[in-house]
Amino acid sequence: MKKGELLKKKASSTANTSVNIEDLADIDDGVDPDEFEEKLLWLTNNKTLCPRLTEYWKFTSKGRLRKFMSEKIPITEYMQTYPALSEMTGYLLLESDFETLLEGASMQLYASWPTLAAFIESKVPKNVKEAILDPFTPEGKKIKTIQALPYLFNVVTAAKKGKNKQWRPSREKSAESILLHVLDSAAILTTLATRLKDKYEPFNLSLGPQAIVVGDTVDSITKSYVRVNSILYEVDNPLKAVDIAFKIMHTLDCQYPKESEREWFFLERSVYAINANKKNPLTVKISSISNDFSRFQS
Repeated sequence: MKKGELLKKKASSTANTSVNIEDLADIDDGVDPDEFEEKLLWLTNNKTLCPRLTEYWKFTSKGRLRKFMSEKIPITEYMQTYPALSEMTGYLLLESDFETLLEGASMQLYASWPTLAAFIESKVPKNVKEAILDPFTPEGKKIKTIQALPYLFNVVTAAKKGKNKQWRPSREKSAESILLHVLDSAAILTTLATRLKDKYEPFNLSLGPQAIVVGDTVDSITKSYVRVNSILYEVDNPLKAVDIAFKIMHTLDCQYPKESEREWFFLERSVYAINANKKNPLTVKISSISNDFSRFQS
């Protein structure tokens, strides 16, 4: 893995395979091929977000995503092909693609949040619930609630290599892979580089999109980000950081972090209502908590 490269390649895992390539329209399905190629070429040579760029991005969405997935284009190469993705506003384009892929799922986390937060509070141990209630700001409580997701599950081995090498992350480390809290922006690179070197590279894994909040405490957050490779997208708040990270993982067809795979998969099935009826190796692992959440909602 190249130094500093966090998101190296598309994943073959079925953990978050949200869209079949066949579901995406061919570029000639109601779209003039010459016009498609012309607009695609324009997108490779322009980076400033403007009405024209947004229009072309949406116009090429299905054909562009189909090409990306069917040709197994490396994520880094794809991100470099379209310079607008490297801009601070690039996440808006990736979010737009998510809406193309999974129409109707875009607002699910926000709509479900009050119920989801109450459910998490009801399921976690007493000391974790106290930690959720301890912050005095709404944003602080949201951060602690998000970071409590791993307490819905047992601690398990996330990765193995050979007979004797295994990685069994704590719930705290699993929580960091969902929403990382650092004291200052300078700590982002060092924290992720350490995780990459110490945990991911030894098991031949690559870091995916990471939601991050910056501040001295959860009650004094100054910045919320999503990091993809060396690109740092600034977003409005911690919950949006988690939402955008989830959407980018699907748009770029990459794996969920190994240490929080079940937590993301739970959000996929029970909150975003994606693949709700599709069998998956992780289905059994989350079925009990998903059923509990369904009953809690009713």
